[in-house]
Amino acid sequence: PPHPDDPTLGATTISHLEHADDMILLSHSAAGMQHLLNYLHCYAGCKQLLVHAIKSKVMLFGEIPRNPPYLMLGEKQLKYVAENAYVGVLLSSTERNMFAPHYKQSAKRAMCAANAILSANAVVGDVKPKALRKLYFGRVDCHVTSAADICPDVGKHADKLKIVHHD
Repeated sequence: PPHPDDPTLGATTISHLEHADDMILLSHSAAGMQHLLNYLHCYAGCKQLLVHAIKSKVMLFGEIPRNPPYLMLGEKQLKYVAENAYVGVLLSSTERNMFAPHYKQSAKRAMCAANAILSANAVVGDVKPKALRKLYFGRVDCHVTSAADICPDVGKHADKLKIVHHD
């Protein structure tokens, strides 16, 4: 049900995002978030769905109060975290760019894969360019382009991914 503290994008209210079995609830206030959590708990009970309170986390964006409000999912108090993953994208509530941890993690994975591929010559001898290209697109490019459809490629964090291409 709508709540006055639900965020809007243009004229559209967006209080939740779902993808398969992952969900994000969004609100501008603790009262609005608790309203969503209460509804989720009730809805899940009625539909015989299991929502793991232990796996559920709370992220506060912006200034974090000294004593953040308690948020409950049923009888369980939810834990506050500074980083959490949603559909494989690592998000941060404390970085200026919320995708910064994802860029860092993707760049590290891409660099490790690239180094492993390039060091293959030392183990197996000369590797043909066609095979190297296939390995690159299969093992490196997937990390460089991870979440490219939702992460804006701007700033110093995206530059970490570009380094993989050039090193």
